[in-house]
Amino acid sequence: WARVSAAIERSMVTGEGYELELTMRRHDGETRVVMARAMARMHEGRVTHLLGTLHDVTELAHAHAKATSEAERSRLARQSMGLGIWDYDLRTGATVWDDQMRALYGMPADAPIDYERWTEQVFEEDRELLADAAARAIEQTGEFDVDFRIRGPGIEERTIHGVAHVVRASDGTALRMVGLNRDVTAERAHEAAARERYRLVEQFVRETPAAIAMFDDTLHVQITSERFRSDFGLRDDSVGAPLEAIFTQPERWRRILAAALEGEVQAGEEEPFEVAKGRLEWLTWEARPRQGETGGVTLFTHVVTERRMLRAQIEKGVEELRRSNRDLEEFAYAASHDLQEPLRAVSGCAQMFEAQYAGKLDAQADELLHHMVDGADRMRALITGLLAYARVTSRGSAPELFPARETVDHALANLRVAIEEGGAEVSVGASPEVEADRSQLTTVFQNLVGNALKYRRGDRVRVHVDAVDGGEEWIFSVRDDGIGIEPRYHQRIFELFQRLHTRADYPGTGIGLALCVKIVERHGGRMWVDSSLGVGSTFCFALPKHAAPVDGGFGR
Repeated sequence: WARVSAAIERSMVTGEGYELELTMRRHDGETRVVMARAMARMHEGRVTHLLGTLHDVTELAHAHAKATSEAERSRLARQSMGLGIWDYDLRTGATVWDDQMRALYGMPADAPIDYERWTEQVFEEDRELLADAAARAIEQTGEFDVDFRIRGPGIEERTIHGVAHVVRASDGTALRMVGLNRDVTAERAHEAAARERYRLVEQFVRETPAAIAMFDDTLHVQITSERFRSDFGLRDDSVGAPLEAIFTQPERWRRILAAALEGEVQAGEEEPFEVAKGRLEWLTWEARPRQGETGGVTLFTHVVTERRMLRAQIEKGVEELRRSNRDLEEFAYAASHDLQEPLRAVSGCAQMFEAQYAGKLDAQADELLHHMVDGADRMRALITGLLAYARVTSRGSAPELFPARETVDHALANLRVAIEEGGAEVSVGASPEVEADRSQLTTVFQNLVGNALKYRRGDRVRVHVDAVDGGEEWIFSVRDDGIGIEPRYHQRIFELFQRLHTRADYPGTGIGLALCVKIVERHGGRMWVDSSLGVGSTFCFALPKHAAPVDGGFGR
């Protein structure tokens, strides 16, 4: 209403009419757009009244607003897409560019534009390409579609994609070319990089020593490596070939590759496949889906037939070795066991003969009697030791969970007389629960503590039994202050029948430590010694906290 009042006042003063587009609301509440026009009537030089009309222009106003909005949207869309519009009159040479076109070429808004100024910015080596495309559009196709490079004021090199349409008269004469230009520099750079990546991938696949095949989303071959072609008996790279052309079991492979196309990696370990007509191979394979717009599957295969055969031979050899070891252990056990009875008879007779005739014969005879009895005793000790050694794997018990202190106490009880006679001081530290063969663990502690008592310095010896947590294992130790061992003998003392001293100095069979090692290894553990001559020894062994079956026993 303010606009109407102002227009009326102005007309009353000036005598001029007015025309206003107004928005009005009818009594029913509907809003309409009207065009109000008025003319002034004069009498004796002054306005006496106004004559006017109202026209309902609602539909026309809406149509105009829609057209304006669509034009603005089109302008914004072209601007966001970087589209420049040009119009070239083929008859007069007149050229029109919109603002975005000028921005693409770095042209100021007031700079004159013509065909020559345009082509000056095109790379010289691309001008002929551009001219040929334009001539072909004018003379033949009516369409123009080409990439070319430009360099303009204040802009670096750009790649432009140009499209145009030739406007013709009714007789076919070319009148104008109207077209679009778009900056595709980044787009073409990405495309070039993608092509280079694909070229490198293609080169890698072809030359790699691995067996690789790539398939598109219709399961047709895209590329194969030389190893793949060799393994599957293919003469060429089979590009574009269906599965039936490269596999003798196409349906089996189709199921695998189709599942991979769904997005899930498919894999197989040592499976038999017919890779060529009449040739069966064992394959380890994997089919991986490829991401991206094109999709597809990459298949990796590896012939493991020889490896499988070699492993079978090794497993057969290992089993034969195990059987041989079991036979040897059984033989040693049986032989040792069977020798005990006749040896016991020989030893008994020798002892009776010595008791009855010692001192009644000459000195030489007494010495022979002594050697005979001593030899029988040593033979009995050796056989007993060998029996114990053979029983470690063949007669061992299943592991059970118990406090290790129980086996330490049992071992010390068995050595009570030797401990008292030697005046030994034995102490026990930490003692965790272990999962082991109770009897065999007692044997280990008894041998280690017994050796500490045997190889002492002077009249007394101190022995300490302890254990520490080693993470996944318990580490036990038996430490003494005895004569010690030179480092160069640290490995040798654990071998069967190996002794560092004469029987006259320190009696024994050379079986004890070897027996301990075999027991510990049956449990999946290990044994070692830390010692120096004259400063005592610390024998250590580690046992896993959780026993599991191992060759000839159990362990980790």
